[in-house]
Amino acid sequence: GKTTKMKFPVMETKYDGEAKRLPAATAGGDVAVREAQGVVCAAISVPGLPLETEAKAAEDRLRKALARDGYEAAIGEEEECQLARYNEPFIPAPFRRNEVLIKLKNFKM
Repeated sequence: GKTTKMKFPVMETKYDGEAKRLPAATAGGDVAVREAQGVVCAAISVPGLPLETEAKAAEDRLRKALARDGYEAAIGEEEECQLARYNEPFIPAPFRRNEVLIKLKNFKM
């Protein structure tokens, strides 16, 4: 069957920012723990239960807005664009919060 990658951020304060201090995965589970560098992303909201076509349309709108405003997407990087889903599965579709995220290249705050 088709598999889906999922990510869960872990708060640094509880585990002192070290992946090796996280609890071990359940035996037989397909879980990998890795540390990732922080990135800055541009985001656009996608309501409900977005289909792949809706997420792609939101990505296209966000890329056009980035180009218009002079920002550069981090093209070619691993997972340069992601669909972030923030709610539990039992939340009704009209109340769900989702975003399409695109990593930015050379962004300075």
